[in-house]
Amino acid sequence: MNKQDIYTTVGVAFSLMIAFCGWILTNTLLDKQETVLLSVTGSIHAPSVLGTTAGTGNDANSNSTPKIKTELITDETKLEEGVMAKILANWNAPKSHARPHEPVEGQLSMEQAITAAKNGLSHFNTHGIIPPELLKDEFTRTNASLWENQPAIKENQSDTRVKVSMELPPEYSYWAITFGNEKMSVQLTLNAVTGAIWRADIFSYQAGTIFANLDVVEMVEIYAAYLGLNGGDSLSFNETWASKGFAGDIISVTATKNETGVDSTKSYSGISLYLSEFGRSARYMNIVVEK
Repeated sequence: MNKQDIYTTVGVAFSLMIAFCGWILTNTLLDKQETVLLSVTGSIHAPSVLGTTAGTGNDANSNSTPKIKTELITDETKLEEGVMAKILANWNAPKSHARPHEPVEGQLSMEQAITAAKNGLSHFNTHGIIPPELLKDEFTRTNASLWENQPAIKENQSDTRVKVSMELPPEYSYWAITFGNEKMSVQLTLNAVTGAIWRADIFSYQAGTIFANLDVVEMVEIYAAYLGLNGGDSLSFNETWASKGFAGDIISVTATKNETGVDSTKSYSGISLYLSEFGRSARYMNIVVEK
């Protein structure tokens, strides 16, 4: 082997050594950066998207078969009262922001959520909460979108801010669904896993519609039974508002009637039903999309 061949061999070996050392150094720096990032934020969430039917409020087709629920409300998805309270606290968290997303495993698809919403309205109609004449006509307007409420991220001591999503359990998400026609407007909030209506605001455009077949205490009892809440604790009410506590008064079920007119012409143009933290009104989901 002449000197030229020796120089060539040494040069190639030296180049390979430099490349190998550079690869090791790069990976080491990336590992350190990941460790620092995780120590600051706690977690980095990349949800496993299983459908394409949320966020925009429009139906979408997908060739994939999502691993989502095939039943609407079952015993295995029924939530304990303590879990309900934690979810409600998340929904009402100060300085939080709502973020649209696609259904993940365990959550209802858009079609299933709309079916659950209509079943809930039918249930309220059967039990006298909604006047029968309001549900005779088909809805001409339907919109549905899936959201989760991301709590505010605390700023760290340094000026470096890393904005990531906090990983939330699937039952912390909610479907916001609206129905409408010439007679009525319906705004609903459903738990994304159970499909139960956790808030309903129902208004009539039709003159002479009466929402007064039941008093508000009866409405609370019917709504609580629909949610699977039994017994109950404290009960407060007046002519147009009633609220009952459950699970040691950590959550409450409330029914209200929206009153119009006075004295003999008094009537009710709409009703609201909602589940909330005890002693706290449910926050209406005034959604602001994260940008």
